[in-house]
Amino acid sequence: MVEVLRAGVAVGVISIDGCSDGGGGGSSGKPAAEEPRQPKRLMLRGREVRTVEEAAAQGALLELAHDQNGCRFLQDQLDLRTRSHVDTIFEAVKSDVIPLSTDPFGNYLIQKLLQYGTSEQRTQLVVGSVPEMVNVALNVHGTRVVQKMVEVADSAAQTAAIESALEPRVMDLIRDMNGNHVIQRCLASLASEKA
Repeated sequence: MVEVLRAGVAVGVISIDGCSDGGGGGSSGKPAAEEPRQPKRLMLRGREVRTVEEAAAQGALLELAHDQNGCRFLQDQLDLRTRSHVDTIFEAVKSDVIPLSTDPFGNYLIQKLLQYGTSEQRTQLVVGSVPEMVNVALNVHGTRVVQKMVEVADSAAQTAAIESALEPRVMDLIRDMNGNHVIQRCLASLASEKA
């Protein structure tokens, strides 16, 4: 169980953009914006987690990736673009790329890894997704991950893996509300390469 605490009191769930009002302005009569805000803390297994290194030392990165608050924490760490954070998070979650891609929260983490990872890391994520890539593309959350794979593909190996995974079921993708977005992204990327 992961929870967010402010001044030692549970304040609930962080919204997708990472904002939580923690209950508003209180009874002080001051507007909420003027009240001093304590930094959000992430608690895991009864211990506060402040850094990727602390989470890794607890062997908790994959657990955090599947949790709404934990996943947001990891995304925030990836946004810092620290190579060691990207590498550490990548190593912890790469084996779970398919379940995370279709997870309501984990899909955002996989998208960030595709965006900030090295070309070799992107290749591993793409190749790791190939067996289930069509099913991921048909999923309401997974479609965003596959679109990001198409968008950031920067090697022949990545492009070939994506094409080989999607081509046998291209008509299923075209007819599906989520899969259609993947096909549109493929066409847009192909058109820009040919221009």
